[in-house]
Amino acid sequence: MEAAKNTAEDRQEHEIYLLDDEGEDFQEEVIPKRPAFFKDSDFDRLLVEKGQPVIPEGIKQMQESYDYLAVPRRESNFYRQGMLMANYEDDFAQMVPINKQRPVYHDLTVDQLRSYFSWRTKFRQGKYKPAPAAYVYLLASELVCQIGVKDKADGLRQLRLLFAKCVEQRDISTSWQEKHILQNYLVYYGFALEEIRPNFEDELMRGEVYHNLLSGEASGQELYQAICCLSSYLPKNNPLLKKEPEKFYELLAQVWQEVRLNPYQLLKLLVGEKTTLPVEMFADTVFFSLDPVKDAELILGPGLVYRCQGGQWSNEVYWPSGRQRQLLANFMHEFDRLSRQAFKQGRALKEKDLPPAFKQAIVQGIADYQEILIERARPKVVTVKKY
Repeated sequence: MEAAKNTAEDRQEHEIYLLDDEGEDFQEEVIPKRPAFFKDSDFDRLLVEKGQPVIPEGIKQMQESYDYLAVPRRESNFYRQGMLMANYEDDFAQMVPINKQRPVYHDLTVDQLRSYFSWRTKFRQGKYKPAPAAYVYLLASELVCQIGVKDKADGLRQLRLLFAKCVEQRDISTSWQEKHILQNYLVYYGFALEEIRPNFEDELMRGEVYHNLLSGEASGQELYQAICCLSSYLPKNNPLLKKEPEKFYELLAQVWQEVRLNPYQLLKLLVGEKTTLPVEMFADTVFFSLDPVKDAELILGPGLVYRCQGGQWSNEVYWPSGRQRQLLANFMHEFDRLSRQAFKQGRALKEKDLPPAFKQAIVQGIADYQEILIERARPKVVTVKKY
């Protein structure tokens, strides 16, 4: 049997009257659908009379779309509601404050929503107006979710423009977030390395410093330059450095080699090590994607690598030792003191507290270098062949 068609007329609700005692005929009247009933009523007028704002149709639809069963509820609802409002424009005169620092649409009143969307409309028209941090947070969240952008390049352009305007209004409260939001955006959406690296200058420089100190590939001069970035004590007045800098750098490299090859991992204690840390992409925004990145690897430098495995992001970086600050300063002081003593140059320095293993490495490195100098000074015997 063919199933009965479930038309709109078939689904209409009916009000039924029971027969009265006098046996009046049965009567049936159609009850208007509840949504249509309210739409056809003077509902907006009643809202105004109660002091409540009239809700624009676009915002009303957005609010009604909220899914309390969505997972994750906050992020996925923000994304879906944002997509509904991607092209929405408003012209609400009042700038309504938002006390919550990290809101989503669902947290806001109608007036706050209208105020935000009106501010966003002006921003898109090139008419930026200083706004509360919550407005910036909402717009940055939209952009990293690719809401209201043509493509990833357009999203990056808008983010940079937004943060540039924040700087103009001297909103220093967003300075840390904007740097990391831009970095995450460039990495997550796979921009070219030449475009990414200028946004990681500090991190790449730091990675190079640690790489030179830990890899065993750096020259003595590169080692000294790296140490200058980390140590609070520098042997600037060391006589060997002043008179014969090349010998000073060779001596430092020899001592550093002793530390690096020590079986007790002295270099790890003195400087640090390479480690892998978990990364939450876009932690400073609300972020959701219907098609998130699952696997990726981005090598920005020897001490800066981003990886994504099964949707989980991590960062391979050099991490300083907990004792680095004091230990490295005392190590360099003792290197300065013992080298002066060994080469009988300059005034004597007062001894600093340093674990015996480190002091022994300095002494052994100096002794090895002195042997190298003695070997260099020996006359070379030239054998002449007779014909």
